[in-house]
Amino acid sequence: MLLLLQSDTIITAGYIFAWVFTVLCSLLIIFQLALAFGAPLGEYAWGGKYDGKLPVNLRLGSLLAVLVFIAGILSVMETAGIAHVLNLGGMDKFAVWIFFALFAFSSIGNINSESDKEKMIMTPIAVFLCFSCFVIAWSY
Repeated sequence: MLLLLQSDTIITAGYIFAWVFTVLCSLLIIFQLALAFGAPLGEYAWGGKYDGKLPVNLRLGSLLAVLVFIAGILSVMETAGIAHVLNLGGMDKFAVWIFFALFAFSSIGNINSESDKEKMIMTPIAVFLCFSCFVIAWSY
């Protein structure tokens, strides 16, 4: 299904999923930054093994996750033709397939989490991000 929004913008499923992906990853960036700066949300992340604040090594991991989410957003937006920041020369679609695999593994990890809270909240998000990457990579 195509929808002509403006004279030069065509809305496709890939375009819509790219924006939804970007919004979800932006929310996850906020969440990971909160974890990195000591918010007591440990049971929602990193296997749910820590109530309250995460230990320093996982807080650093949350900062790294922020960079990964930013790279995911840039790759997806580039592939969908929404933004041209990275200029990857055709590697943007390959990068989206890498993020598809990353979120597939993340989904498996979340499903196997010891934390019911992480399973309930993060599993559907990871599955949706994985599916979004599939749709985006397949669409372009």
